[in-house]
Amino acid sequence: MPLPVAHGMAGISIYFWGHEIRFFKSRFITVLFFAFVACLPDADFLPGWLQGNPNLYHPIWSHSLGAALVVAGLFAWLFARRNGHFKQYFVIFFSLYYSHIILDFFNNDTREPFGIMAFWPFNSTYFLSPWPLFDSVQKSSDSNTFIASVLSGPNFIAATKEFFIMLPFVLYPIFLKRKNANGSGLR
Repeated sequence: MPLPVAHGMAGISIYFWGHEIRFFKSRFITVLFFAFVACLPDADFLPGWLQGNPNLYHPIWSHSLGAALVVAGLFAWLFARRNGHFKQYFVIFFSLYYSHIILDFFNNDTREPFGIMAFWPFNSTYFLSPWPLFDSVQKSSDSNTFIASVLSGPNFIAATKEFFIMLPFVLYPIFLKRKNANGSGLR
């Protein structure tokens, strides 16, 4: 699984690729919220962590199409209550959540079950790309050492690689918007 670096940057990228909708008064808080939602599938570590093994439920149902549909529906409903636009919000939240599953597909997975159930509940098959982009993350199965294991040297190197892999996806839409704003865009 990629670290929150790649997932958060995917969320930020989706913000800049879109129409930069603000869910909050502050643009910065909205961008952080997009990054948070893109990282949300990894909340499945929390119930396992409370039981002594953070990896217990990771990555089962939370890394799936079904979870993306449910989460997108809930967030869209919450935000559409203010001013409508349920479909638009649903697409945004689905894109944010499912971006996590897509990135995890490109992981160098070293723990069983290998891959993710990307299409659960419609299909329980685990999928994993034969061409991994992201390094395997070293993480302990013991809640007492989990945080320290995630903050290890090899994971710092993996996070740095993730940053540089995802950076073009964040910068390119910003570049395009500035270019178009200056009147030099293609028409």
